[in-house]
Amino acid sequence: MRRPRVSRGGALPLFDRLQDEDPSVAREVNPNRTLSVEEVRRSVIAEADALFNTRNPLTVEELERRGELTALEYGVPDLVDFSPQYLEDRRRMARLYRDILQVFEPRLHDLRITVEEVADNRQKLVMRVDGNVLVGDVKAPLSFPVVIEQGATGRADG
Repeated sequence: MRRPRVSRGGALPLFDRLQDEDPSVAREVNPNRTLSVEEVRRSVIAEADALFNTRNPLTVEELERRGELTALEYGVPDLVDFSPQYLEDRRRMARLYRDILQVFEPRLHDLRITVEEVADNRQKLVMRVDGNVLVGDVKAPLSFPVVIEQGATGRADG
């Protein structure tokens, strides 16, 4: 009986595995199955960017009352009820984004999010995402900013 191969990389996300990088080739010689530590970091940032730029149809209050989120609640709610000038609103926003990110990006661990206002622009916030990604046996640190502007969702700048 053949033993399974031990992999040193991180698992490739499902939709990335399903993507055909060269449609002219009938069968891939060595299909992508794992990512390096740096590729996992880039993948997590890309997934966070997609998540933060998808509008969730529920209000913040409805999301906070829900016990568990499902694929139907993917994305972030409209942030119209938050005021960047108030520290408690920024903390609440950080908790909301952290909770959403933990559900939809399970490769992130030890997640911390802080939200700070931009001194010269009251309609803009910078959210800092810090944590670790598990890649095989390696716990790799990851940190990236997300710019949030009024009337828009977030844009991850990794």
